[in-house]
Amino acid sequence: MIKELQTLQEISACTGKGSQEQMQRILRQNLTPELEFLLEVAYNPFIVTKLNKLDMTVGVVFGTSDNFQAVKDLVEKLKNSKAANKELREEAAWVISSFPSDLQQTLYDVLTKNLNIGIQAKSINKAVGRELIPNPSLMLSEDDVELIEKWDTIYCEHKYDGVRIIALYKNGDFQYFTRNFNQVPTEHMKYVNDELHKVISANPNFDFEGWFFDGELTDHDRKSVSGKLNRMLKGKVDGEISKEFMFNIFDFEEQKVLSAGKGKIKYIDRRNTLDILWSHLTEKQSHICLSERWSFNSVNEMMQRFNEIVKQGGEGVICKDNGVYECKRSRSWIKLKEINDCDLVVKGFIPGEGRRTGYVGSLICEDSTGRLKVDVGSGFTDADLEMFNELINKNELVGKIVALQYNLSIQDKHGNNSLFLPRFIEVRSDKTEADNIKNIK
Repeated sequence: MIKELQTLQEISACTGKGSQEQMQRILRQNLTPELEFLLEVAYNPFIVTKLNKLDMTVGVVFGTSDNFQAVKDLVEKLKNSKAANKELREEAAWVISSFPSDLQQTLYDVLTKNLNIGIQAKSINKAVGRELIPNPSLMLSEDDVELIEKWDTIYCEHKYDGVRIIALYKNGDFQYFTRNFNQVPTEHMKYVNDELHKVISANPNFDFEGWFFDGELTDHDRKSVSGKLNRMLKGKVDGEISKEFMFNIFDFEEQKVLSAGKGKIKYIDRRNTLDILWSHLTEKQSHICLSERWSFNSVNEMMQRFNEIVKQGGEGVICKDNGVYECKRSRSWIKLKEINDCDLVVKGFIPGEGRRTGYVGSLICEDSTGRLKVDVGSGFTDADLEMFNELINKNELVGKIVALQYNLSIQDKHGNNSLFLPRFIEVRSDKTEADNIKNIK
């Protein structure tokens, strides 16, 4: 397996124009069952090693081993365990330390699912010629409000300002994933996890294996939940980090739908199942809840409720028809809100002047097509400016996905597509692609 680890390092070293094609060529030329195994462990979101970081001081550097079977056996144990206990962590450290020292970090990154060599699942699958790495997606909303007028019944739920996650029940416990299918360690979701297990206990006749709860994780505000989640993904947390979390659940489906791309159960049946599961709880929970739901027969009725929610300080609503779960941006879910937001990619920055000398003055951002361009210079906190400098020092700011708020999509004085009053919200740790201009209204 030494050759395969060296191949991963060679791919990581590819930069500049044409690097994606070069990475795929290296993969094709060096593809072996061992390399496929390493890629699956590192990038398949449903292979959960339950490792986030390891204490490598327990290992002994032999520096000569090429024991592929030891790595396979370890991964199998980790997959089948409820948690990575002390013995498994020590075994992982020993396996890693038995490889040559110049390859240990790469194997460490594979086993802890922190490998970042600059190639995504789509490119890996293209090079391999098949779907080696699942590339699942959650159901996302559209902005085309006119579609709602054609619906016989309009189902409405709160639109939450947080971070989208799913909780997948596998082998007796929950696995948590962001919408980009980064795994959130279960041990960091203690309060939510404990209460989801109460739902399991309250419904002994329902087989939860392979089903997931879909919802929005909220906290005091969007920045706080996003910042906490980012630290959780990096393992830099304490045991109380999730104490203020609320998991607002609005859907329920089977994992196999994520692979198939489309489910078969209608929305109202999925939602009714959630209502039944919750009805068996004997007390109100503090860290999980069902999103409130309404149904309307006309747009006018729905708009009255929407205006009430906005007046009360809510962000808006998600309007739904009685469609099946689709793993894409779907015309069955329409978001309606007073203030718009979008996710753009940072293409550069303008240095600050005056009070911002030494910091970022504004971010130069674009949509995924490059047709919408906007300079964003407001919404930054002092902590944001310090974070930008850290990312610049690591050469990591350009390419980051950032969330913005804005009032309208406009054309600037030069006739270019832009945004009116754009404000920075956050760097997205759970997303790697910018929005397309067609989804930015």
